[in-house]
Amino acid sequence: MNSPLKDSSIDYAIEQMLNEHDSMTQGSLADQRRPRTIVAPVSKAKKRMSANYSPSLYSVMIGRGKVFTEAVGTRRLKVIASCFLAEYSAAKSQVDKASIITKIVHIVQEACPVGAFLKYEEGSWWEVSDNAAREKVGVVLRDLLHDQYKSSTKARSASRSKSRKLPEKGPTNIQI
Repeated sequence: MNSPLKDSSIDYAIEQMLNEHDSMTQGSLADQRRPRTIVAPVSKAKKRMSANYSPSLYSVMIGRGKVFTEAVGTRRLKVIASCFLAEYSAAKSQVDKASIITKIVHIVQEACPVGAFLKYEEGSWWEVSDNAAREKVGVVLRDLLHDQYKSSTKARSASRSKSRKLPEKGPTNIQI
């Protein structure tokens, strides 16, 4: 039985873009030092999807809970982001990191032109702004690099559980 994730033209397109990215980053040092700017149209407001809209397999769902985190599109985002982890963690400036985040957002948007980043509010699906999409990608990257960032979900939950532990009690039967 073929999985809907295999033999898809969109998966092929994502693979091609990632291969193109790899070939671009393996160029000469002069090419790597050249400032990279990505100019992209910015979607300023979220947009309500039609009443009968249902997210595709490529849609990244933004929200809390198992339904959102285990959605196929959200898991695909994690796979795509993991391909950029080395480059992201090696980036020295915020501009370089923002450029990487923008690349990932564009890959997802090309795979799913309508409804790439979705949020469920007020009984319907909303396509979020590019800023919210970039924020989601940044969170995914920080969570994948949880040992390097205090702002990752795993680092925060570990910190909370460490602070909740009660101090050990000393011996209770002390004789004076």
